[in-house]
Amino acid sequence: MENIYNREDYQSYINFIYGRKQPEPEEEKFYKADMHVHCEYSYDSKMSIESIINHLKNSKIKYIGLADHVNFAYEAPPYVVEKLKRRNAEIDRIQETTGITILKGIEVGEPHLYLKEMAFLDKITDTDFTIGSIHEIKTKPLRALVKDKNLTKKYFKEILNMIKNAPIDIVGHLDYLKRYIELDETSDELYEILSEIIRLKLTLEINTSGIRRCSSTFPDPKIIDEYIKIGGRNVTYGSDAHNVTELGENIENLSKDNKKLTLTQGIFVNHNFKRI
Repeated sequence: MENIYNREDYQSYINFIYGRKQPEPEEEKFYKADMHVHCEYSYDSKMSIESIINHLKNSKIKYIGLADHVNFAYEAPPYVVEKLKRRNAEIDRIQETTGITILKGIEVGEPHLYLKEMAFLDKITDTDFTIGSIHEIKTKPLRALVKDKNLTKKYFKEILNMIKNAPIDIVGHLDYLKRYIELDETSDELYEILSEIIRLKLTLEINTSGIRRCSSTFPDPKIIDEYIKIGGRNVTYGSDAHNVTELGENIENLSKDNKKLTLTQGIFVNHNFKRI
């Protein structure tokens, strides 16, 4: 008797009978998350959480990581706690009506300088992940320090101190300083930073805002290659969006390109890395 079923139909039937997930088509295999988004609970964004979800509801994104700014140099801990509690309550309300998983994160500037504040925050707020970033050195914005000939060394030293001392999950936009000055992407300091990220089992962020700001991701692909070369695997992707047009920007294509690399792409839930 002629076999009227092709191999794909038969495999689909078997998968259905045994409750197996259908394999994803190759073109659908990409990172379906944006783990660095700022909503109106960040001082520099006006996006409501509802507007973020409405903008993404017809997209392929399944996870959104709200990483609102926390800056203890300018914000008192009680204010930060109250702000995050209001945001988290809003997330819980909206989560009931959307299929997109909203993850509760924060991006803390210079967290290694505020360890007591970080401990206080951890005890009374519900978060899924913490991004550690360097935006300032001794409360001076990086852009105000560009004439300092030792700025690169000072910047990398701050990152290394943050990695070694702060309770963070993700190292945010590693070479952000290149937004203001030219960086040596092969320096010994960078090698030490990448080694410490791996040793301490932290996760490297691939921040796509670098593409729109200075033509390459934070960190630069050369740094990502070095991270892989010395044994680094875990990464998250984030657009660093502050308005809806930036949501998920460049993440799909970049993560598809990076599939050939030995990277483990994931998200954070309750401060635990989860591969997706």
